[in-house]
Amino acid sequence: MASLQVSSPEMFWFEASDGFKVQGWIFKPAGMVPGDQVPLILQIHGGPHAMYTGTYSHEMQTLLAQGYAVLMTNPRGSFGYGQDFAQACRGDFGGGDYRDLLDALDFALNQFDCIDETRLGVAGGSYGGLMTNWIISHTNRFRTAVTQRCISNWLSFYGLSDIGISYTEGIVGANPWEDPELLWSKSPLAHVNNIETPLLILHGEGDLRCPVGQGDELYTALKRLGKITRLIRYPGSNHSLLKSGKPYLRVDNFEQVVAWFNSYLSKGVDSNE
Repeated sequence: MASLQVSSPEMFWFEASDGFKVQGWIFKPAGMVPGDQVPLILQIHGGPHAMYTGTYSHEMQTLLAQGYAVLMTNPRGSFGYGQDFAQACRGDFGGGDYRDLLDALDFALNQFDCIDETRLGVAGGSYGGLMTNWIISHTNRFRTAVTQRCISNWLSFYGLSDIGISYTEGIVGANPWEDPELLWSKSPLAHVNNIETPLLILHGEGDLRCPVGQGDELYTALKRLGKITRLIRYPGSNHSLLKSGKPYLRVDNFEQVVAWFNSYLSKGVDSNE
């Protein structure tokens, strides 16, 4: 660690479009000088009832070491800001939480002139992977994306996840026999034909929380439609791959993510490639 340059976060608050106060952090790569323009990666946490803080993270610092700025925020649904804020996403997936994330991005672009708005990436795992899938199926603002241990289809997730019943009914507010149309409309897979953003899909084969089929379904649809995508399945790995997985697989995961972002966000790379 003594040989590395570790970047520290800058905390900020912004007001969401409907008045919620939302907290975030911007990490800038070490060694920047005035006038530098760097690409930005929006990172989305899981949960949704979890929270980011401005603490050290191997995952974030690996990206920073490549010269990327990293944006983290706690959209509605996050812990730490009271029950009303934590519950505000329930029954509204893809609504206020989606807007909070894009509001955070707009705030960062307006506040920090070091960000190159033509080189934006988005990434997340679990609920963050679900939200990454949702974002790129509803906007083309990002040049590339990485989704990990994700959800793509609420209908199949309901019966296969170890928390499928309670989670689906709590977050979306429906089940497959009473309101399949709502579950399908809130599934990124239903909007896959809108995805133009190159997408890397990473998934543990032993994941019971977000079963690997969720990644498979999205990958299959994207390939069938001729979109740019890649699927990497990690054997013997569960939902906690990046926290407690085999070290060599965790290293490979970081290397795959870095290589993917470098392919699309490095200077001189054509966004249409």
